[in-house]
Amino acid sequence: MSAVDCGGACGAAVARALDRWRGSHPGPDTPLLSAFAGMSMDERWLLPPAEEMFRTFPWFAGERFDAITDDLRAQPAKPLTIAEGFRLLPRLVARHIDDARRAVWLLSTPDFSRRVFEARESSVQFWRRTSDPERALARLLERDALFTRRVRQEAGRLGLRVIEVDGRTDSTALVDEVADWFRL
Repeated sequence: MSAVDCGGACGAAVARALDRWRGSHPGPDTPLLSAFAGMSMDERWLLPPAEEMFRTFPWFAGERFDAITDDLRAQPAKPLTIAEGFRLLPRLVARHIDDARRAVWLLSTPDFSRRVFEARESSVQFWRRTSDPERALARLLERDALFTRRVRQEAGRLGLRVIEVDGRTDSTALVDEVADWFRL
């Protein structure tokens, strides 16, 4: 089963969306992204406490969320389009859905997050480009744990579903659980 299939015309739309979402063009409407773009790797991932990293990370604050909703509205109703990422915060998504079964958040446990980060190819281990990679990774994981806690709280308050991902459930079973939730 393919969880995401947006048809042949999807490639160009995805490329345009990624160009806008990626954050390569910070501007006056994205103050946190603009600040983030101007930071060194140590300033992003090593020097600030995890709480500050969480508070000032552009996607956690909802910057550029409207670009996602604009692109999703432009997609045809069929085939199904599934969106994912840090910017899809429960408090922002809730106002765009008419049924709680149209949203689910997959939340990693801290141990699983660490394993996933450490298993990344070296070319995408961005924290290794700091002056203290181990401390930077610890900060990053602490920041992500704060984010996960916030998403869990928001989703609970709004009556939205979360699924904890700890790596013990294989990906097929996880896809099946999400598909069942969406009634696919």
